Amino acid sequence: RVARVAGASPRAAVAVRSRARASIVAAAVSEPIMVVSDLDGTMVGDDAATAEFSAAWNDPSVVPEGSSLVYSTGRSLESFAQLIAEKSAVMAAPCHLICAVGTKIYKRKPGVAKTTAAAADASSWEEDPAWTRRLDEGWDFAAVERACAAAVDAVGHDNAHFRPREEFNEHKITVGCRDEFVQRLADIVEGATNAEGLRVKIIASGVGGWQYVDVVSDCAGKLESLEYVRQSVGVSHSRCVACGDSGNDTLMLGGENRAVVVGNAQPALMDWASAQDNCVGSKDAAVACERRMYIAGDCEARGILEGLRAFGFLGPFTEPAAAPAPAPA
Repeated sequence: RVARVAGASPRAAVAVRSRARASIVAAAVSEPIMVVSDLDGTMVGDDAATAEFSAAWNDPSVVPEGSSLVYSTGRSLESFAQLIAEKSAVMAAPCHLICAVGTKIYKRKPGVAKTTAAAADASSWEEDPAWTRRLDEGWDFAAVERACAAAVDAVGHDNAHFRPREEFNEHKITVGCRDEFVQRLADIVEGATNAEGLRVKIIASGVGGWQYVDVVSDCAGKLESLEYVRQSVGVSHSRCVACGDSGNDTLMLGGENRAVVVGNAQPALMDWASAQDNCVGSKDAAVACERRMYIAGDCEARGILEGLRAFGFLGPFTEPAAAPAPAPA
């Protein structure tokens, strides 16, 4: 049955509804979005896919004007700069960087060009001092390092070790640990730091028998840093999309924002995502715009594009077609 518009024929009612729906979709898709993407295994990994994403992102007929691209990575600023220099032909330039699993936030310095060449220069970025100060709460680097050393000793040096010092910063310590000892190591670190009145967050990720275990300030992390940048940019949760492939992306994928899990995601993340409420996969893409999380069929950067399209966030932006004239009553 077709609901009638007062004084109109059924055909006219359909035309009015279609025009209203098209106007709503056009308005929604043209509002700015913020994409917060992990790098390795998500945005980066397949150069052709990365180039495809960048071409879409830089096309004003596809991505809403005023949109923001943020890279959120476990890499340091220097490691990021090296990566984007190597991938300058395929990567899009971001407006913000979240580095070292959410312990560092950088923004482009005033006057710096919005190009990949400029982004590859580490000196073109400035650290957000307000964010860094926030991480001091409940954190003592020396005490946390002692707790990590005790945990490594307890599980055995054949099973865990400190990562190189260049992977540390004042709010992050990283340990490599065999899969089967990660939980024990985390429990020891948490118990020792709690005993000293400290609050830490422990983030494990990786495959192949060993995992990276990042011990960071409890105020840090990929979700907390996403929220900080989202609020500074002024984008709503419904227009902010986190994209990831591994365990250290879980927190930002589990926030109030939208989320895309790319098709090559690590098994543990895929299992977690599949068990979430309000999640849909590629076979149900037609209803993805009504859901918070999307599991892409495509891998890496193509999976990001697939998710953004499923959410209705990409163009082409065109004026809705004029509705046909109402038929005579």
